[in-house]
Amino acid sequence: SLLRIRIPPPHPHPSSASASLLPSSLPDDGESAGKEAPSKAKPETHSPFVPTRPDPTRPYLTQPDPTRPGGGNTMGWLDADRKAADVDRKKLEAQIERGLVFARYPQDVIGKLKTSIFGILLFPPRLVVLITSGVVGFSSFFVLNGLGLKRTALSLLRLQARIWLWCLGVWWIEERHLTQGAPVPAKCVLISNHIGIHEIFWFVVKYSPGFVSKAEVRKAPIIGKIGEMLNCVFVDRKTEKKGENVEGKPKQKMNAVESIKEKFNSSSSFHLCAFPEGTTTNGEQLIRFRSGAFVPMLPVLPHLVKFGGFQRGRDFDPHYTAVKFSRWIIGLMCQGWIRFQVTYLPLQTPKDGETPREYADRIQKLMASEANMPCVDRSFSDKKIFENKIRDGFLSERTLYSIQADRLTQRGLLDEKSAKKLS
Repeated sequence: SLLRIRIPPPHPHPSSASASLLPSSLPDDGESAGKEAPSKAKPETHSPFVPTRPDPTRPYLTQPDPTRPGGGNTMGWLDADRKAADVDRKKLEAQIERGLVFARYPQDVIGKLKTSIFGILLFPPRLVVLITSGVVGFSSFFVLNGLGLKRTALSLLRLQARIWLWCLGVWWIEERHLTQGAPVPAKCVLISNHIGIHEIFWFVVKYSPGFVSKAEVRKAPIIGKIGEMLNCVFVDRKTEKKGENVEGKPKQKMNAVESIKEKFNSSSSFHLCAFPEGTTTNGEQLIRFRSGAFVPMLPVLPHLVKFGGFQRGRDFDPHYTAVKFSRWIIGLMCQGWIRFQVTYLPLQTPKDGETPREYADRIQKLMASEANMPCVDRSFSDKKIFENKIRDGFLSERTLYSIQADRLTQRGLLDEKSAKKLS
């Protein structure tokens, strides 16, 4: 079982408990009036007949409710909660199992010590460089772009992105080409698996493309303006309101597809970068690709990115998933170095009669085969459910670490002694 949900034992029936607590013989009125009752030990705070108030952080346990099966009887409401817990536990375990592709890996004592040492040495200078380069770089970028010097502004943006990669721990980038010397078409879609923001900065350094991004990025003070200058396509992933469907498809999705088509049709040279998974993962599996970036049916240049040398269970997990953004950024800036690896896959073109959905599935299988990782039917909604369970206390960090330690042990990546320390 993935979860360790503790249900308290049944409380004893009041009749049997009260009989054992009463004295064997009671004094009559005369004895009680003339004699002082002998001192007795202070009774327990909680009576065995009345259930104590359940801890609100523990799932499935609620206060006695007369409207529930069994009325106000202690055993009645507790048994009902037990049955509900058994049903909900199975559902919760299934949700957590689907969300493990978004789970993080813990650090052992040695890893935390190493992060602390490098943090003391490297965090202050990296923070100064991050802030200074951001202020100077972005200010110069907007000035140059306003003067019409777009190429110079983009060159400065590339330099800014590389500096920020260094601030996030990337000292060097390892590139591997499966097809040497293959030219990049003037119009194509650049895709990659999504594990953080490192690949975003790398794409800016390499191509300076437009991106398919969530609508919330557009509202960001500086990043949103840069996204507009790069001709990014912003997609709203929130649930559409009722009545906003067009021909069976969500209106927002239709608008995103039309925007992508318009970007390509209105430009003679345009590179669009998309992360078809739609969200970040821990890099162990490829979740289901969305087909929006494949709708134009243009050539697609796939990339595979990963953090080389990452020791699960020892190093700070550089994947951005199931963690607060501020905590993740600080953790990256406290790392000595991070090896960022990029693999270029062969250029792919759509086949005759192939639909965008089939096109996306074919390229996903190609990337999964090259990366030696499975394809799983997961989505952004599975990630939100998983993160909500962690936030609401249904899955503690300690329990999650125990699950991950078991998985590492089964795969031979962690010995049992180290697994006990993590769990």
